[in-house]
Amino acid sequence: MKKNYILFIDSGIGGLTTLCECVKNLNADYLYFADNDNAPYGNHTATEIYEFLKRIISSLLLKFNIKIIVLACNTATTSAIRKLRLEFSNIIFIGTEPAIKLAENNKYSKACCAVTPATSKQKQFKSLVKSSTIKIRLYMPKMLALCIEKYYTIKTIINFYNLYKELINISKNSKHCDCIVLGCTHYIFLKEHLCKLTRKKVFDGNQGVSKQLQKIYNNIPHSKNIKSTIKFFVSNNKINSKEIYKKIFQEILAKV
Repeated sequence: MKKNYILFIDSGIGGLTTLCECVKNLNADYLYFADNDNAPYGNHTATEIYEFLKRIISSLLLKFNIKIIVLACNTATTSAIRKLRLEFSNIIFIGTEPAIKLAENNKYSKACCAVTPATSKQKQFKSLVKSSTIKIRLYMPKMLALCIEKYYTIKTIINFYNLYKELINISKNSKHCDCIVLGCTHYIFLKEHLCKLTRKKVFDGNQGVSKQLQKIYNNIPHSKNIKSTIKFFVSNNKINSKEIYKKIFQEILAKV
């Protein structure tokens, strides 16, 4: 049987956390595309993000039989998933949402929801916040995703200092909240640090994506995989990004 691939797309390393959660629970053939040439997506318009994704998907479809696409990026999901589903109607799309409902289900009353500026402007996200039964304090850092990308790919003192400042800012903004919701897959790299620093429960949407992927994958024809296979792609490999992403992925997977 011809391989049916599951494609994960993010602007950089953030989606690696989502991929790891899925690989842990589902043996399949995966593709991971990091659009680091246009990172971070959070500083682009919805139209620009849609065009980035359309170009990436069209290019990969020429080479691979892709049945499912996971937008492992909150910004990409809120900005483009509806248009992409219309453009590529024969492909199943799975999006990533801030885990606000998960915070609700766990009986929290006020959440600090950290999202990118682009996500905060989208109707889909505004509707999610409006329908929430808990109070939401929005925090929209402009540089956090980029700081995370820089530090985890090039660990310099300057990059660490810039990331540490952002970490403190999240802590300050969540002071009067009883939990934190991470609305960007990049931000999940800080989850453990935020738990220790704020002593609050921190939620992300990766588990929900993994469950949804398993449900869909098990209902479509596919070859039985003894173990997962993963191919990595990047839009800009000037600093050997592909090898760096592979290494980061292995480090995350070892922890989960």
